[in-house]
Amino acid sequence: MADQPVDNDAPDEILDATIADPNVDAPGLTGPSSKPYNPDEFRDNARKRITYWLLALLTVLFVGAFVSLFVIEGQPDLEQLKSLLEILLGPLVALVSAATGFYFGAQSDNKNSGG
Repeated sequence: MADQPVDNDAPDEILDATIADPNVDAPGLTGPSSKPYNPDEFRDNARKRITYWLLALLTVLFVGAFVSLFVIEGQPDLEQLKSLLEILLGPLVALVSAATGFYFGAQSDNKNSGG
């Protein structure tokens, strides 16, 4: 073994990263700054968006139907207005009222249960 050359480039000491140096403080870590996950908040936001979209759809369809009726027909008679209301009023109002009732009903259930 004496015949082997000595490596002068080898470090004199070995760094062991697994042992903490007691003289140096570790950098401080902070926890996440976000609030905890609340599924009710996301559900409420989704219900609110759906309700607003349905109300907007109801408004656009009613206004568009009446505008197109008056533009195409000029002066529509009572029978045309009645058929338009029968076609639009029932399904759209039922859809929007079901969605808004579901939204506000879910909110009142959360308030009653303490959430």
